[in-house]
Amino acid sequence: MQFYFDHPWYFFVYAVLLVGSVAGGFALAHYQFHSKQRDWRPTGTEAAIIGLFGLMLSFTFLAAHNATRERNHMVHEHADAIANMRRNSLLLPERIKNDTRQFLHAHLSIQLRMDSTRFDRREVVHDRMEGLMGGFVSQVQGYAADSSLAMHAPAVLRDLNALSSTYYRSYYGYEERIPRLMIDLLLFSSMLIGLLVGFMNGIGGVELRQMITSLLFLVIVLFTIRTVLDMNNPYRGGIQPEQENLVRLLESLRASGR
Repeated sequence: MQFYFDHPWYFFVYAVLLVGSVAGGFALAHYQFHSKQRDWRPTGTEAAIIGLFGLMLSFTFLAAHNATRERNHMVHEHADAIANMRRNSLLLPERIKNDTRQFLHAHLSIQLRMDSTRFDRREVVHDRMEGLMGGFVSQVQGYAADSSLAMHAPAVLRDLNALSSTYYRSYYGYEERIPRLMIDLLLFSSMLIGLLVGFMNGIGGVELRQMITSLLFLVIVLFTIRTVLDMNNPYRGGIQPEQENLVRLLESLRASGR
């Protein structure tokens, strides 16, 4: 599922809004307090509100990181299932071994193509994968009908079931995202906190130290939010599951003469 914050232009718009909220806080403090020589007495709740936002940001960051780590873990499980199926086939009759090798070669090729496919084309590649696995199931049924191969059919089917299970878990793992409400709350809260930071720094006038503090806030929040959105979007984000394990398996399969 794609959300509005997955759009390539969204982060630019968000950055402008966040900078605008800080500038708005400065303007509010300047025109309502500094220019009129009015005093503002901090109540202490300002720091608590900013601390609460920090907790929200850290929890969201952790949730996005856990989802990314789980996707990477599923890549390794997928690779293990493929390697196990290949090794087990080496002890089976030549026909089954060759069919398994061709199936795994096609499976890896489609999987790697899927991982580099845009979201709107991913379903098409998934249909090709399902067709491939359905075709191999038919081959296994053919083994069961052949008296010379029937005893090996259950073992091949178990390996195929294990591979199918890891594939579907990996495929639907891409849909496990941070709930939209959490992202909405984080983005809206960050702009309110930006208004508060700008206001608190603008009370004493526009000075270098206030400007530096506000700039640090903007840099830290923008980079953190950018990282969260990247980890939350495995389709277009800069932080995506590593496929090196699957690439090496495909190269090994192509180089193998067995």
